[in-house]
Amino acid sequence: MGDFTLAMLEQWHQNEEYEKVVEALELLIPEDMNDNLYGQLARALSYLQRYDEALDALDHVSEEGRDDTWWYRRGYALFYLEQYEEARRALETVVKINPNDVEAEEFANDCAEMMLRQNNKTPFRVRVERFWEEFEARECELRSLMDENRIEDAVDLANHLLSYAFHDAYFELGKHEDRYELILTAEGQRHRLFLLNYWWDHAPEALFDLWDFHVGRIRARNMDQWKLQMFDVEVPAEEVRIWPEVEDEKIDIVMYSPTLTSLLNDSGEDGRTNEDKVYSIAEILLDQALGELVAINSIGGLELLTEPLKEESVSLEDLFDFVKKNCDDWDADPRNGYMTYRCMPKEEWRLREDIIAGSSCINRLVSEYYGEERLIFNESLEDGVVFGFLFFNHDTEDKFNLLGCRASIEEELEERGEEFCTLIGGTTGTYYTYIDVVCYDQMEFLTLAAEILNNKKDLHDMGFAEFVMGGVETDLRVRVPEFYTEAELEALQAHISEHFGEVNQVIHEVVSPDIHVDLAVIEPKQESDHYIVCTMGMGAHRMNVPYNMRGHGLDRAELFLTLPKHWNLESEDETDYWPLRWLKILARLPIQEDTWLGYGHTVPNKKAFADNTELSGVILTGAAGFGEEACECTLPDGNCVTFYRVIPLYEEEMKYKLEYGADALLDLMKEEDLSDVLDVNRVNVCKWE
Repeated sequence: MGDFTLAMLEQWHQNEEYEKVVEALELLIPEDMNDNLYGQLARALSYLQRYDEALDALDHVSEEGRDDTWWYRRGYALFYLEQYEEARRALETVVKINPNDVEAEEFANDCAEMMLRQNNKTPFRVRVERFWEEFEARECELRSLMDENRIEDAVDLANHLLSYAFHDAYFELGKHEDRYELILTAEGQRHRLFLLNYWWDHAPEALFDLWDFHVGRIRARNMDQWKLQMFDVEVPAEEVRIWPEVEDEKIDIVMYSPTLTSLLNDSGEDGRTNEDKVYSIAEILLDQALGELVAINSIGGLELLTEPLKEESVSLEDLFDFVKKNCDDWDADPRNGYMTYRCMPKEEWRLREDIIAGSSCINRLVSEYYGEERLIFNESLEDGVVFGFLFFNHDTEDKFNLLGCRASIEEELEERGEEFCTLIGGTTGTYYTYIDVVCYDQMEFLTLAAEILNNKKDLHDMGFAEFVMGGVETDLRVRVPEFYTEAELEALQAHISEHFGEVNQVIHEVVSPDIHVDLAVIEPKQESDHYIVCTMGMGAHRMNVPYNMRGHGLDRAELFLTLPKHWNLESEDETDYWPLRWLKILARLPIQEDTWLGYGHTVPNKKAFADNTELSGVILTGAAGFGEEACECTLPDGNCVTFYRVIPLYEEEMKYKLEYGADALLDLMKEEDLSDVLDVNRVNVCKWE
């Protein structure tokens, strides 16, 4: 196959004419195919979403031809076949071959995330139910193992049972007198307490006859005689000395233990220090002295000394009394420890970047969001838990009632959604209000949230987003037929009459089940005049404008175009009908694609509109040719509808606009002194001989 044909294939790819690529290559006999052509075929098939066939084409490439591009195409096809593990391996191979391929590395990370989601589709609520069912069925066996002092077997069984609810559970088993104990620890992580308390709250009543279930390590009994055995060392409580310092309602701990000092000075088998082990032991010592929940509430920093201080110290046994005396909230529920924060809203923002002030009981979650990290989110997702936030517009609310509106929604969520979620904070932004939640059953929660929010008559923009920057968003708006009110329609008709001319006829058209759009026709009045055809009804729908552009009156629009006075509006022939058809297509587009249309936007047809013209796309421009006031219609409630003129374009003009921008293209059209009235044979301003 010659260079000319290869260039043609590449041109088809650039023009997104993938069917032509496939048709051309499938006509070749196998002897004429080579590694490059099989790769071209696979690429085109993937873009056509024929992924199995793309993989088959890639399998024909020789071992020598399987370079980083081959592996990327394989990973791409496997990803969209939802074979994420194989896709990740393929993309990781790309990175091994070409370490500078950032796109492949990010794609591999996407595969890992999709694997995480795929493997953890069962919500935490269902997992907890399953755990308690299994625990009730086998707790007698577990007690017998503990009575027989078969500790390892008991731990293995408990670990197996807990795996029904938790991906990785930190727990302790015990027995005190005639009571059995199962303790789940948060390992000092506040966000885990929400999962653990949900687990505890759903324990069957019958189990409490013999069992005590605890969230967080409980305070050790007889601390003066207590010893901790961990990492092959034994730390008696009596040797540990504490120098506590009260700082900002928290207690910073300075600790000394000769055993810990000895362990800290030793190096592990790999030559690394034992610092992590030593601090883990120290944190457990504090948990045993105070109880884990008290420690989370009251302890700030922790420092380990290699030499004791000369000042008077406090023993582990006496630390609890010190905390009670110096920390007011020592016995509070750690989940209720809210902290407020303030932000500077950005001019160009994504979700939560318009925030003015907020509060949260998991500050680390907020920090990870703005730091574009996802440790808490991913860890919780492994247990079927989703941290996220509701968002809804408050531009229609009185600014003095913003908190009241949020409070009413929060109250209803708490009353009706106890089984599905817990509220963990809230914020106010320049355009949105946010309610932060931890979802134990995301689908049930979204159903409830959608019902509550859609019952608020003044809310028109609402959704749920994962608590990670750029996470998955779910639109919660219930789609109902959208119509102008009688007063709004009167205002729109008056605006059209005042600025464009008296409407002579209306072409009634139902664009979709969600919206009714008519076409208003203003006929030529004088010899130099022309037709104006304008949509009426498109603006009843609020378009999905980017977050940072909301609140600027860009979410509602109507469209118009101008036709020469000789145009046959009664004809159904496509050479006459296509301008009207495209007004309908454009009016339907924001609803069908959940997108928006605005100044400078172009929409391609990918082929000529009709046999009598080479025009094949459109651009939206302003209505300033009819005066500045024609551009916007103010509705009775103060909202506005923007009017855009539709101008058909040639393919070359579309490409020029994409490269240089709408204003550059419009400047070229002004230089040619082109009329805004449609001319199917006008000059192509971007086609130079």
